[in-house]
Amino acid sequence: PELDVVVLSPEGRLAGNCICGIEAPSPESTGLIGFTDPLVVHPDFQRKGLAAALLLYGLEKLRLRGVRQVRLGTSSTNAGMRRAAEAAGFRCAARRAWYSKKV
Repeated sequence: PELDVVVLSPEGRLAGNCICGIEAPSPESTGLIGFTDPLVVHPDFQRKGLAAALLLYGLEKLRLRGVRQVRLGTSSTNAGMRRAAEAAGFRCAARRAWYSKKV
């Protein structure tokens, strides 16, 4: 929780948040790996740069803890989050296929 970022509007409404953390080290990792996921912005506050601000602030908090690699995930249809991630320097490392079927 100490790495999480929460933004309130001037009226005290929840505008957005970013859950940040550090993954447990694995034998094959070369250093601490962080995550900034999920990151959400209330619809009333979208398209104002808040996602990018949350992401950049979360990245700085992780960097100060010694993290040198950060991961996040988003849907391929979430263009706003993809833009915010790319603007912050993230690159797409993997794609997944999701299947669904009405029954």
